[in-house]
Order: sequence, then structure tokens, then C-alpha cells
Amino acid sequence: MTRALMLALACCAAGAAAAQTAGTGTNPDVIQMQPLNALKPQDNLAPVTPAPQQDQTQPPAAPAPPATVPGATTTTTTTDQVAEAPGVVVRWLDKISGETVDLTLKRGESKTQGRITVTLGDCRYPISDPASNAYAYLTIHDSLVTDPIFEGWMIASSPALNPLDSARYDVWVLHCTMP
Repeated sequence: MTRALMLALACCAAGAAAAQTAGTGTNPDVIQMQPLNALKPQDNLAPVTPAPQQDQTQPPAAPAPPATVPGATTTTTTTDQVAEAPGVVVRWLDKISGETVDLTLKRGESKTQGRITVTLGDCRYPISDPASNAYAYLTIHDSLVTDPIFEGWMIASSPALNPLDSARYDVWVLHCTMP
């Protein structure tokens, strides 16, 4: 193998992590590796010129609007007026058997299905469009565990936002029951 080919193979094997020098020292066939941070920076950079001074008698210019980036998403936050509902309908799924059951709960009521007990604390819905969403505060207990396996708000339109984390069961909110 020629020396140039060996040097090219060594460069490919080392990648961008190191720079090589060949033939230095006592043995010309040895390739020595040097870390990239050991290389000197180039001194041929363009000098930095200071920004021109702004006229102090004029008010500062208004900042330019933020640039829009194609393909970027914009997030806006809206606040909906919500009303309380007397109950909720949740769907229970046993992941092993594939069985599903819709449970209708009233505020403060608990129902047991399989090993889990679901308790409704509160259910709320948007006043402007009651059929569009539901927010339910649920407490879920597993008979094999002493502490609740879930306690918090579940949102019907975004079930993955705050899901029940159980290897066997899934529970999600379908809608509030109307008075």
C-alpha cells in the first residue's frame, strides 16, 4: 500500500475529530493525531468595524416586526369561558382483552371496571360550544396499588396531553353530560 493511500485511509477513519500530520518525528510511516483544538486559528479574518452612531436628536426607530419563517408554526393562546357539568362520560379500555365500556359518572361518584375505580371530581365544557370539548378532573385507583395511578385533568380533545399511564388499562374523556 502506498504512503498516500495509507494517509487518505487514516483521514477517513479519523473523521472530523482530529487533524493528522504524517512523517514527522523519527519514523516517516507513523501518522500522528492531533486534536482539532490544538490547531491555531487563522489570522486572516476581516476586521470588525463599529456600527455608526445614531443621531441623538431623533427618536429611536421602531423595531422591525419579527421575520416570518416559512413552515414555522405560530402558537396563540385563547381563553374560553367554561361551565360546570353535572357529570361525564369516559371510555374504559382493557388493553389485554380489547373490551371497552363507556362509564357515565356524576360529580363525586365512583365506578369500578376491571381492577380500576374511576372517580369524577369535576367536569367543565366551553360555554360557546358545549359539544367541542370537555375537561374532567378524575382520580383513578388500581386495586393492586395503594396510591392513585392517575389524579388530574383529562381533556377530551387532547387525550395524550395528560393520559393514564397503565400497562393494562386506558381511560379517556368523551364528553360532559349536560344538565
